[in-house]
Amino acid sequence: MKIPDSIKKPSKFIIDCLLMFIVANQLSHPAVLSVATTRFAKGKTSEKIQIVSKDLYIDQFLFLDPSLDSRDYLNLSSSIVHKYAKDEHVCRHFANATYDIYQSLIKNNHRTDLSDKVRIVATIEHEWLDILENGKWVPYESTYPTPPLSKGNIKIYSDKSKLVKSFINTENGAEVVTIPGTKTFVPTFSSFLTPGGLAGGIYRQYKKTGGKF
Repeated sequence: MKIPDSIKKPSKFIIDCLLMFIVANQLSHPAVLSVATTRFAKGKTSEKIQIVSKDLYIDQFLFLDPSLDSRDYLNLSSSIVHKYAKDEHVCRHFANATYDIYQSLIKNNHRTDLSDKVRIVATIEHEWLDILENGKWVPYESTYPTPPLSKGNIKIYSDKSKLVKSFINTENGAEVVTIPGTKTFVPTFSSFLTPGGLAGGIYRQYKKTGGKF
């Protein structure tokens, strides 16, 4: 039986979109797809940024004020990351390390209710974080330096970070985001509507590397 074009063409478009997403996800975020090796308690690494495990478990990061919200914990996480980051680290390292420490801190402080308030966001050229505030996802640039934070100044810096961290180092809108509370990437709806979409992202990466993936 011959399949009508009215069914065949839309189906082919959907399949092509899914394939483009899978390829784009693999090309732009290969390290994100393997997260089982991140173990802070054993002093291992998170996306190439060395994190000394004791700095996550010393008294100042336990029994934190119960009024702290997701931005407070995210700023504290960013502060720890920037303490150990080096010049050669790139946006993917900052976003993933900050996300991982955030999840560890809220778990250790029995605040897993904040687990799904932060997600990783990316284009094929850049990666950053989003934080859910007042029902909206707000951008958070994890590459911007965060000063050392302690119990006494977490809240003070959080007000400042709403201005400092909201400017993202890219002009392109998000192409993929993680499911909140996980590191599983899914495409954004807008990525299929922008010129070239995810296919355009693959082409840009191809040109950027001189024709080699």
